[in-house]
Amino acid sequence: MTAPLFFDRVQEESTTTGTGSYVLAGAVTGYQSFAVVGDSETCYYCATDVDLNGAAAGDWEVGLGTYSNSGPTLSRDSIQASSNAGSPVSWSPGTRRVALVAPASFFGTTGNVAGPASSTNNHLAAFDGTTGKLLLDSGIATSAISGKQDVSEKNQANGYAGLSGSSKLTGAQQVYGTAANTACEGDDTRLSNARTPTAHAASHQNGGGDEVALATATANAIPKADANGQLVVGWVAKTTTKTDTGSQNDFNVGQSGYNTIVRLNNSSDLTITGLANGVSGQRVTLRSVGAGSVFLQHQNASSSAGNRFVNFLTEGSTPLAAGAGVAEYVYDGSASRWVLVNHSQGKMITRSFSAGDYTASGSMTWTVGSGDFDTYAYEVVGSLLYLAVRLNSTSVGGTLSNALRVALPNNWKCSPSHGNGLFSYVDNNGAPAQGHLSYSDGDTFLSLFRSLSAPNWSASTDATVVSIGCVVSLK
Repeated sequence: MTAPLFFDRVQEESTTTGTGSYVLAGAVTGYQSFAVVGDSETCYYCATDVDLNGAAAGDWEVGLGTYSNSGPTLSRDSIQASSNAGSPVSWSPGTRRVALVAPASFFGTTGNVAGPASSTNNHLAAFDGTTGKLLLDSGIATSAISGKQDVSEKNQANGYAGLSGSSKLTGAQQVYGTAANTACEGDDTRLSNARTPTAHAASHQNGGGDEVALATATANAIPKADANGQLVVGWVAKTTTKTDTGSQNDFNVGQSGYNTIVRLNNSSDLTITGLANGVSGQRVTLRSVGAGSVFLQHQNASSSAGNRFVNFLTEGSTPLAAGAGVAEYVYDGSASRWVLVNHSQGKMITRSFSAGDYTASGSMTWTVGSGDFDTYAYEVVGSLLYLAVRLNSTSVGGTLSNALRVALPNNWKCSPSHGNGLFSYVDNNGAPAQGHLSYSDGDTFLSLFRSLSAPNWSASTDATVVSIGCVVSLK
């Protein structure tokens, strides 16, 4: 346990009664919870009765307490001040707010900072060398530095008169002359600007045993150009433009060994399964500037093992929206893989209509025509899929069942064991309603259920409307 800790904007509500520990009921909107203090750590607090509007009303108490993850609770170890004359307040039923504070007792009554209770009078203060935050008793008394040498005469050598603008060291202090081990004085030839400099050591030159410039970027190194006059990996980034489309395996961006910005000016969709000729530590930034989207495949066997991508999404592809997306990879020489370190899709991508994206559970059929298709757009942030779908005038038939299904794009799979949300629908020209959206671990589709009271969808002809706006966790 350390000294009392302080954090900004920490406040929770509590309905604790009596004089026991506060059971904390969650952070007030706009504040942090006491969990930032840490289990078994101490902090100062102020507890105040509040009215229905959250304004202070009634009793109050300022004290030192210990936070516990269990509960969670905040104990009332010592009371600094209270509306009960400095004693613990016996709280009546109701709501109060507990906030982390710095009490007046912490600063003393004279404006001075209060040190540890075990501090010794006239000892110097010191900061905790581990955290740099705690003010400690250094153990050194002010008397220990009394009588030390005054350093105000800092131009005075020990045992000699002080120096001034017209004086110099003399005698045993310094020997002047032109011989070895003597100090230069006046018009000494050794100070002449006509003296020829010593020749530069050949070993420091290009190709020498200890040349100054280095081909590899390391700390404090001077960069060296290669035979083509280019600086290699780590010094500067080169830029190149590619116009390839379709599927590209072992994609060669033409800048082996260099940090590279690749402008992908593809006129139609481009899928890349790997990059050729990676060098350990090399960075390649793929930037979409063309009219087609870009799809980066995770660990795809169509590229050689040492050229493959390791993406945030481990199923399917990682997309870059046309003219907007950016992905940055670093080549991991130990793993022999291009590892994704930064990704921005750039904007929503619209998925083209495909009747096969819309199915149903059991023997039920769901018919969605191109004329029914209004919206299917998505964006990936990390491993989260933001999805918007709108379908008008669709038809439901066959053996009626409980779930309509919408396929996920790019061969993606759902991640958690179970996820859910809400969507809007109109069932066979009925009134607009909300249904339950659900998916399970490994699903490649979202299941749409209507109400529990009428689980099966109704048969309809051009009379079923579905509107989805949701966030899905992906593998």
